[in-house]
Parts: sequence; structure tokens; C-alpha cells
Amino acid sequence: MRIYNKNNLMINTPKVSIIVPFYGEQSQVVIETLNSLLKCDYDNLKLIFVDNGCKTNISTEIKNKYKPVKLIKSEKNLGVCGGRNLGIKNLDGDEDFIIFFDSDQVADSHMIKELIKPILKENNIGITTPKIYFHPDFLDSKKEKKFQDDMNLIKGEKVIWSAGTDINLITGQVLFFGGPESPELNIEKEVSVAPGVICCSKEVLQELKGFDEIYESVYEDTDFCFRAKKLGFKTIYAPKAIAWHKIYFDPKGSEKKLLTRLFFIGRNRIIFMKRFSHNFYLFLLFLPVYTIYYFLISLRNFEIKPIIDFLKGSFEGILKK
Repeated sequence: MRIYNKNNLMINTPKVSIIVPFYGEQSQVVIETLNSLLKCDYDNLKLIFVDNGCKTNISTEIKNKYKPVKLIKSEKNLGVCGGRNLGIKNLDGDEDFIIFFDSDQVADSHMIKELIKPILKENNIGITTPKIYFHPDFLDSKKEKKFQDDMNLIKGEKVIWSAGTDINLITGQVLFFGGPESPELNIEKEVSVAPGVICCSKEVLQELKGFDEIYESVYEDTDFCFRAKKLGFKTIYAPKAIAWHKIYFDPKGSEKKLLTRLFFIGRNRIIFMKRFSHNFYLFLLFLPVYTIYYFLISLRNFEIKPIIDFLKGSFEGILKK
């Protein structure tokens, strides 16, 4: 519960729980994520790490070396949604805010404070997301130099992976806000989706009852934010909250990751658009465009399986109720 004095200033520190599922990441990556969250300048904090059927000994390391962290272990991979929902089941129940954080990200020490500020200001703000940069280790490598030159970037310059995202409810196209630093990316604003990092109020989580596990992974954040919007809650991009994402900056690396996810991209985009599009049958007219687009990417990378996965996923998405 949030307690205020007569000047409408909060006199207690809201309790925040952070849920981090992990599965295939290297142990060092997960530990760096954990350490960054422990270094956040926030007192009333609980960390819940969910071992999503990981086959390494990372859980033992966390259990032995990080006593303040609550470790939950699943015997199998439950997907992003299932891992987060397992974390939700292990909340204390008295949290004011819950943050869902990916295990390949690093938090700035002020991130938590800056994420909850907008929600404390307005009752109809239910979700916030930070400014997420490409992690320097994934930005400065030699293989990405040409791409940096093409964007007129210099080595070491910060590049924003996400300042919130949007989605076209006619075509299904996802719109990422990001790129080199610019004044417009330093403005707090409403966005449609909080990718990678979702901070939500207890009220939002109680209403939504977690993530819809039909998605497993991909579009789970989008569905979460759109369901919240239907209930009257805004999603806000908070640029003073900072995180870093360990994701490839160069197009080649991005394409490689994209190809590994085409089944869920094809499947889950259709499931989402069934629920939220302005005209689902009009959206279906764009499916051949997506098919050609992913087919060309597959050919460029000398792979055929990904486009087959995309077609299988799309077919399954159409049949899903």
C-alpha cells in the first residue's frame, strides 16, 4: 500500500519485486544481470530468479553465493510467459510494483526509482519501460564497424535499442523507437508496448493475472500491455530509467537471431492480431508480404528451415482459437 502525507508526498518506500527467468544464457551473463540489480539504489527490493529448466550449474552458484535472491527452479523450460508466471506465483503478495526483467540485460543503479515515478504520479499509468541501450560489448566489435560508419556513429557512442515500441493494428508491423541519441528520445511519452523490461503496478498484475502462456515467447509483452490498455492503464516510456541489452547491433547478427524465432513470430503475430487488430481479415492480406520478406532473409543466410518454421507457425496461429 502507498501511504501519503497531507502534502501528497509518499512517506513509505514502495515494495518492488523483480522477476528474472533464465534458460539458455551463459552463467556469466545471468550473474552480470543479477549483480546489476543488486547494485540498484533501492532499499525495499526483492529479487526472484526463475531457473527455467537450465542445464548448467548456475542455480547452484546463485543459491550458494547470493543469499538475498529467491531462486525458483522449474524442471523444464516453461517459456518466457511460464517462467514469469512461476515467478508471480512466488511473490509475497504485498508488492506495490513488479518488474519483469530479461536475463540478458543490465540495469542502471537508478532504474527502479525512475521506473516507478510515472506510475506514482497518475493512477491511470499502470506500466513503464526504460530507455534500453545496446550493451557496449555488443556495439563495439570490429564486425559492426561498417554498420556504425553507415549510421555515422563513432566507436563507443551509445545507441538505443528501444525507447518503447508500437504496432500497426492493420498490418501487424512492429515499430521500434530507437537509434542514436536524440532529443525526442529523452521525452517521457505514452507507448503501446514495453519490450524487454516491464514495470507494472500491483493493480495491473491483479487485473491481468499474469502473462498468457499461449504465446510462450514473442508478443507476450505486446499482449500484456494491450490487455492493460483495454482496462484503462497507460504504458509510459520513462527515459531517465536506463538499462542495457546484450543483443546484436549489426544487421547480420540480428538476422541470425530473428531466424531462430520465426515459428513463434509467425504464430504469435496472428494470435495477437486476432485479438486486437482493427480488421483481422485485412491483416491476412499482408501475410504473403511477410512470407516473402522472411524467405529472402532465409535465403540470404543460406537457410531453409526458418521459412518452413514461419509457415508452420502461421498455419498454427490461424487454427488457434
